[in-house]
Amino acid sequence: HFIMPNTGEEVYIPDGVAHFLEHKMFEQPDGTNSLDTLMALGIDANAYTTNDHTAYLFECTDNFYEGLDELIDYVQHPYFTEENVEKEKGIIGQEIGMYDDDPGWQLYMNAMDCMYKENPIKIDIAGTVESISKITPDVLYKCYNTFYNPANMTMVVCGDFEPEKLLEEIKKNIRNKSVISCFKTKIEYVSTFFDCGNDRNKGSGVIMKIEGTREEIAWVKEAIKNSCSRRPFLESCNKQAKEEGA
Repeated sequence: HFIMPNTGEEVYIPDGVAHFLEHKMFEQPDGTNSLDTLMALGIDANAYTTNDHTAYLFECTDNFYEGLDELIDYVQHPYFTEENVEKEKGIIGQEIGMYDDDPGWQLYMNAMDCMYKENPIKIDIAGTVESISKITPDVLYKCYNTFYNPANMTMVVCGDFEPEKLLEEIKKNIRNKSVISCFKTKIEYVSTFFDCGNDRNKGSGVIMKIEGTREEIAWVKEAIKNSCSRRPFLESCNKQAKEEGA
């Protein structure tokens, strides 16, 4: 559960909400799906949820800026209705059933249950069929409005591009223009270039973190250095786990 920052309301949420929210972020009011839009551009796109963050990512060789615009757009425009939420419950229910039949996953979850008495890390990310049945559009909007904001996000981009052009494109697509004032002071501190160590993989990269400690920023830099690629790669996620990719 959490406290709504604007109202002070204490909100209790069913298990599996973060994962459910990840599934629903691609759907748009005009009936399109942003995942399909990215794939139609020849872009390999995906998303995932862990115990402490959700990530939306893509990689490509062409149409990078079109993909970037689409990603920034859909993570800022949630669209939840009674109909599409009910439809998703069936899809995620099947996914839960698949993991219920996976011996390795069951071994992992039982081990977590034995090791932790109260810590929420023991809760299955997808929840249960019973818990997701309690998810409503109102619950999703409350979670989105609390956690999906630039101050709670990290954007990582690496590849052969012009950093200043990239930053202008990002600023242009930020819905809440008041957060752009955060960019200037942070960009000066975290902008950097990476040389992957050989001619085939040389490129430039920039890391933008609207809020973060020196330790967090240093960790993200090191993670990017360890995963240099010839292809532009973008990952936007909430609360990067320091253990992930380190």
